Amino acid sequence: MMGMLSFIKPSDQQVAHLVNGCDLTTLGLNLNSQDALYATFLTPWAGTSVIDSDSRIEPAYHLPPCYNAQAPPPAQLKIGSFTDETLFYIFYSMPRDVMQEAAAQELFNRNWRFHKEARLWLTKEPGSELKAKTAAYERGTYLFFDPAIWSTVKKEDFVLAYESLEDRTPTMLPGGYNASLGAVPSSMSGMPVQSNFPPQFSFPSQNQLRYGLASGPGYGKEY
Repeated sequence: MMGMLSFIKPSDQQVAHLVNGCDLTTLGLNLNSQDALYATFLTPWAGTSVIDSDSRIEPAYHLPPCYNAQAPPPAQLKIGSFTDETLFYIFYSMPRDVMQEAAAQELFNRNWRFHKEARLWLTKEPGSELKAKTAAYERGTYLFFDPAIWSTVKKEDFVLAYESLEDRTPTMLPGGYNASLGAVPSSMSGMPVQSNFPPQFSFPSQNQLRYGLASGPGYGKEY
């Protein structure tokens, strides 16, 4: 053992062997290369024909394909495919959220208008004609969405003052609410409609709205 140790670690480094019993040049290693050998040395058991100076060892760690998946688009981009009832749910269940604003804008684009005093959404009944119309108001039959019973309620001979409606600019439909309120909503078929306002239903008074005493989803909340 002492003799082998002197052979492996000689005192004179000028006559030291590269490796005992194996010539590294036969393994395809370029000992004159200035780069690290581990990047091109695949295995000592491969033939020299397999070793190529341009080949690189494959990384040991790989990212799964699911890590490269694209992030889903924002929900606002799909809000146009939602039904009116879904938009109402977003509006009343997400107060002070960006989705509430997006739902309100989409409802406006579908000819729904927000009544600031009643704090309800309304639209003209499809196929009905106005009984009166001036620069300040119009009178006719309208459908109100009542969140307390989660259905639309028909109100006949209702006087609608334009100043009571929220002023909003449509993003897809041209004209203001005076021009587009008479159009038929896009998705009214799947929503139940009451023949008239139920006995327990009434618009909240100004004092109720001012002090937050009105009841029902959406009442007493800032929008």
